[in-house]
Amino acid sequence: MGSKEFLRGDLVDRIGRQPQDNLKDFVAAKEAEWMGQRTLPIADIFTDPAFQTKLKDLPYADFKEFKNAIDLLVKAGRDEKKIYSEGAAADRAQTIAEMRTKLKTFPQQLLPDERNWLQEKAQQPKKFVAGLTAIPTILRRWERYDPRGSSADT
Repeated sequence: MGSKEFLRGDLVDRIGRQPQDNLKDFVAAKEAEWMGQRTLPIADIFTDPAFQTKLKDLPYADFKEFKNAIDLLVKAGRDEKKIYSEGAAADRAQTIAEMRTKLKTFPQQLLPDERNWLQEKAQQPKKFVAGLTAIPTILRRWERYDPRGSSADT
């Protein structure tokens, strides 16, 4: 996991990308997006844009309602993330199935089985050199010919 500062900055960044200006608009937009399948029952006092009370000044009952509202928003966010990831997995499975059907359209090529002993021995140095260069070539392709490798992005 990341540090608290990273998480806080990430949260501020994600909130900044939202088109809504306040919690009331955000809740209304999410409920409209879910088309009545789910609601976010958050107390009206917290959705009021004029709400500026510090958490330490809230009475216990209001603080408990505020905490429940935050927990509800977190759970809704996790559920939405799960739905998106399941949708991505379904899209990936559909794409793979389409690719497999397209691969079946290629004709099957049979390799010649009969080679004489001399031709086989003449191919051995070529196969040896190809075997030595195959793995580095594949790795370079996976890394997109980046000299620092694909792990440089992380």
